[in-house]
Amino acid sequence: MEDLQTLKIHKKWQWLNGTAYDFLGDRDEWFRWLQVLLLYDRPLLHFESYDKEYEPLALSQAQSQWLEKSKSFITKENTPLVKKFLHELLDGFKKEALFWFRQGRADFICALVHTVFMYDQELFLDFVIKTTEKAFTHLKKRGSLSSSVGITGLRLMSEYPHPKSYAALLQMQLKAKHYVFVGEVAKAITRIDQKAGFDKEALLDQLVEDFGVREGKLWQKIDDYQACIEIEAYNKVELRWQNSQGKQVKREPAALKKAYGEEVKQVKALVKALKQSLSNQKIKLENAWKNRRAWAVADWERYILKHELTSWVGKKLIWTFTDGTQSQAAIWHKGQLVDVHLNPVNIGDFEKVTLWHPAKAGVEDVKAWRDFLLEYEILQPFKQAFREVYLLTEAERQTGTYSNRYSGHVLRHFKFKALAEQRQWYYTSVYSYEPPWVHFSKYGVEAVLDLANEYEFARVERLSFYTLENRQPLPLAEIDPLALSEILRDLDLFVATCSIGIEANWEDTQHREYWQHFSFGELNEVAKTRKVILESLIPRLKIKDVAAIEGRFLRIRGKFRYYKIHLGSTNILMEPNDQYLCIVPDWKAVKTPDVFLPFEGDQGLLVILSKAFLLAEDDRITDSSILLQMGISKENG
Repeated sequence: MEDLQTLKIHKKWQWLNGTAYDFLGDRDEWFRWLQVLLLYDRPLLHFESYDKEYEPLALSQAQSQWLEKSKSFITKENTPLVKKFLHELLDGFKKEALFWFRQGRADFICALVHTVFMYDQELFLDFVIKTTEKAFTHLKKRGSLSSSVGITGLRLMSEYPHPKSYAALLQMQLKAKHYVFVGEVAKAITRIDQKAGFDKEALLDQLVEDFGVREGKLWQKIDDYQACIEIEAYNKVELRWQNSQGKQVKREPAALKKAYGEEVKQVKALVKALKQSLSNQKIKLENAWKNRRAWAVADWERYILKHELTSWVGKKLIWTFTDGTQSQAAIWHKGQLVDVHLNPVNIGDFEKVTLWHPAKAGVEDVKAWRDFLLEYEILQPFKQAFREVYLLTEAERQTGTYSNRYSGHVLRHFKFKALAEQRQWYYTSVYSYEPPWVHFSKYGVEAVLDLANEYEFARVERLSFYTLENRQPLPLAEIDPLALSEILRDLDLFVATCSIGIEANWEDTQHREYWQHFSFGELNEVAKTRKVILESLIPRLKIKDVAAIEGRFLRIRGKFRYYKIHLGSTNILMEPNDQYLCIVPDWKAVKTPDVFLPFEGDQGLLVILSKAFLLAEDDRITDSSILLQMGISKENG
């Protein structure tokens, strides 16, 4: 048995003499572990870099010897003690994450993950999954806690496929944001797909936990109080407290929080978990188009329509039911599935279900569903009926395998990168010249966006398409229209959200000509959708008598002047001389107009409405910088 003095000769493990050593309860057991883990040869077993593709794991003779020695330490007799050891360690990860995942300690964690997983993948899978997830926790301005530990865990899970590890990887993919995590999780899933062929989408449906929620509510008793967690909408989860008399109190009592602090924390953590799960279901269902997802009617009914969480998202969406010869679009409304004319739809007459998409519907059908959502004020979790559709242009038929539709647009680079990753594009770094790309695997398509990298800015160049199978240039005319539309929609979203043209106070001479053109030029598809919505909304608003859509603008008649708000950039011109009016919304001071919108996520539309309501009552504006531009002094106003 090695003692503390002997261990000190191992310089790379000296950190274990302090906090970590004192942290564990059974010191003898701790030393026994160290005897094995000190033999860990990092270059042989540790996956040090994520910058290159790895060949399938091949254990050398030295690796095999180490693994045999490490596995021999764990026996049936001491397994409970080993599990206790790992439980204590996981607790340590929660309390002192930065301590445990520093480089020297990361080597130890890598060795530990290897040891337990190679002994029994199923028995210690939870430890490996939780450690991997923790390692990829994203820290602001620091990246992940430990990419080395995370990659080691992902590699092991992918080399020894198990349904539970595959399910965990799919859940990680939904939450992954940092490009390292996104890329490595995707690789791990691909390796398992090649080995085991699990039904990824079906497994994701089955894994959605209901947390014990019944009819939108979950009760938790703490002493004489009841915590009621209530789902009010797919985007709203509320926590309320009741005392022993059943009377509702505004927040948890201070005495309860003091006496049962840990239990109160667990309730709040449950609220957070429910919100995250609902958000995950929203992402998963929007990805149904990208994943070319189709459900058997019975599975759809079980995992979406009747699921305690997923139903909150699914019931706000339009679905297409088919039986091979006919199809029917329907939505859940007032306790039943109905078509756009409110006729009940019997799903027993159909075999398959897919998520309805306007690219697959006629113009009249799309308009009818849009009117339906507005009439009954159905808020969709993402754009569906009002989703932009992008058709192949004649210019794109001529270019063949690439599109110049968005060439020349200038984007805020860091903002673009964040949004691209959110939309599941892969983009390593704004500092590199590797272009962002996205895979639509079910359609066999890869799209690559060329950028002129100006560090702070990125100028869009061509968008090229390739086959996934052998990466040959792919003619746009051969791409499924839905897949092409979704890829181009991402590009339009990047431009609408990240272009410097939407910045009201742009003063830099660099890119000034582009800013002027974008600010008041032709509308992109996102702006055209805003125009359609505003045409329906304006007659319902209190500003209806002073507001009108005119071409690319929403024209507002104020008390002093007429104003034109561009539907794309949201920037403003004042008549009669088209003088520019700079208004930068202060979201802490300006309230969003209380109007119904049929979907979430279009911040530009909210900006347009806010500016419209403000300018309609320009005689009440008190901001001196705005009044000065309008040629009005506070004294004269």
